[in-house]
Amino acid sequence: MPDENPILSFPSAAIWERLDPSIPFKGDWLEFRHRQQGEFLHELAKFAPLDIGLSHIGISEEGRVLHTLRFGKGPRKVLLWARQHGDEPDCSAGLAMALTELLLHSEEPHYALILERLELGVFPMVNPDGVARFTRRNAQGIDVNRDAVAGATAEGRAIMAIKESFKPEYCFNLHDMSPRKTAGDNKLVAIAYQAGPFEPRDIDNPVRLKAKHIIGLMKGTVDEHAAGHQARYTADYMHRAFGDTMMRMGVSSILIEAGGWYEDRGGEDFVRRLFALAVLRGLHAIAAGEDANASGALYETLPFDAGNRLVDLKLSGCHLMNGSGTVPFRSDVAINVDWRIGRINEPVTTVGLVENLGDLEDLSAKREIALPGCIAMPGFVVLTPHPLFARDKPTVEEAAPFVRAGITTLVCGVGPFGSNRARESWLEATTTAPPPLNIIAFERVSSLREVRMRHGMAELAGLLVQDLEIAANDLLNFMHLFHPAHASALGTDLSGRTVGLDLFFQGAASPTATHMHLHLSAVPEKSGRTLVRPEELRTLVDEFLRSPSQITMTLDPKDEPIEWLPLLVGYGGLSAGRVPEPGFLGQVLRRYGVSDVSGLIAALNMLTLTNARAFRLGNVGKVQIGQRADVAVFDDPLANGSASAVEAAPRLVLINGNVAWDKSAPTITRDGLGTWHLASAPQVR
Repeated sequence: MPDENPILSFPSAAIWERLDPSIPFKGDWLEFRHRQQGEFLHELAKFAPLDIGLSHIGISEEGRVLHTLRFGKGPRKVLLWARQHGDEPDCSAGLAMALTELLLHSEEPHYALILERLELGVFPMVNPDGVARFTRRNAQGIDVNRDAVAGATAEGRAIMAIKESFKPEYCFNLHDMSPRKTAGDNKLVAIAYQAGPFEPRDIDNPVRLKAKHIIGLMKGTVDEHAAGHQARYTADYMHRAFGDTMMRMGVSSILIEAGGWYEDRGGEDFVRRLFALAVLRGLHAIAAGEDANASGALYETLPFDAGNRLVDLKLSGCHLMNGSGTVPFRSDVAINVDWRIGRINEPVTTVGLVENLGDLEDLSAKREIALPGCIAMPGFVVLTPHPLFARDKPTVEEAAPFVRAGITTLVCGVGPFGSNRARESWLEATTTAPPPLNIIAFERVSSLREVRMRHGMAELAGLLVQDLEIAANDLLNFMHLFHPAHASALGTDLSGRTVGLDLFFQGAASPTATHMHLHLSAVPEKSGRTLVRPEELRTLVDEFLRSPSQITMTLDPKDEPIEWLPLLVGYGGLSAGRVPEPGFLGQVLRRYGVSDVSGLIAALNMLTLTNARAFRLGNVGKVQIGQRADVAVFDDPLANGSASAVEAAPRLVLINGNVAWDKSAPTITRDGLGTWHLASAPQVR
């Protein structure tokens, strides 16, 4: 290629510096859906210095318009489509960046060449119904990329309709793949390609060789920024898939898959820039006629993605106290963070889950943190019935003292709400902008009757009824039915008296997942509380519980009224809703030989988990495979043989699989580390 000619040269360095995912879309690309795409396309058509054919090719199964673009005046035709799978946002970002760069800088020689010699047909969001759900499949539950032959989906038929009317020479089939695939020397794959086969045998013809040649040129340009991090996508011939079908029909099919990258080196945005650069380079190569003598040589230099998967994070060399009551044991901890969505068109959130435990020496990770001489345990859970924050959720500054003490989850009251509309507005706002801590939200209601009424529609994680009382004899009879071992805990001195009762009810869709917690206290004879009859409690149990294990109790023996707070010492794993003050806990501090509050929390974590007495809502409070990755790591006080040598603060705190606090770099700057635990949300595990 005569690089001296500015029209035929491709200035990849200058283009790379200009590519920015925030130019075509200012928001989070996880939220780039049908409406946002429509707004983007109309803005692009408005400001582009040439005529763009903005049209549609029908509607989706649920009635969303299937937008298309058509521009350029050349004889060679290229069809590009993206987002066949609704949970693949990076291909949307890469395509939008490429279109923006091409059209807004169309006067530059390399782009003028593309527009002069090519005509581009673009189908930017094939599966808007799947995008709304953030799922791979469409509204019918069909994988659109397996519908090239049957034509059972409106979206699949639309692709074939464009192919028949547009008659492209090339097609660019744009997707995302696993962000943890590797190739070569176990290197993370940022971009993968495939020149799809046209029959089960892996053989070439001129149509496939042209696709291979263009991919080879794309690979050479992307190597300038991610050398060794590209691969051939591993997939056998599938006659139902669109890429292979196009190749079979004589269209040179180029598959581009967005992979993964390291968060501290640009993360997803880096991959999106590479993706856009690859698309632009491929279009320029076709326009410049670089496929005239097509060869598969450059393509064949790409290694196959090996299938070996990295994990996002590995904690290595530590001992684990996993929350089940076992003694600490040597274990690495592997964690992955994935995307989740609750309902249709809801914001996409992330959930960090424990992927693996044990000796993981052979498991590679995007990031590994060595923690010899440390003990990892579930993050501390703090109970706070009243909001303590300036707004409905804590700011990063307000959350910092909790995180620095190893606290990852607040059990926090948020109500009562004045109406269902107010409740829905609150849920929408907090889901859109999650807090830097995990928040298990419950609402205060006025009676057990309201618990029964609200159970079937409980959006929040639970309901709290305070300021109740029950006759001690009635309570003893109730406890004997469900928890005989607990009856003696009240002692005989309460006979003939009333017992204070605060009731926390955790709702769920299944009766096997509900939970009722009774917090009992000694109260004066005239307490002013509302008297509860035992049959009211039994009605709740009969309607919503299936096992005695779904009922838990705690007892405060003080002979005075109490709030829903004093569970720190008597029932380890909980505190009073804010980091306790040393004056209040002086005796306990001295007992454990620690110097400040966070050291106390470390000691209580160890004692609580060793004795399997952690207070848990759902599965909060365990470090086990499949559970949320909320972890606090402390220097092990037993490592030097002294149980009193408890460090004042954790070395590391993970919230939802993300590092929220690192003692070696003590800043808490990233908002949205946590999530609101809502009863209907899939991330409640």
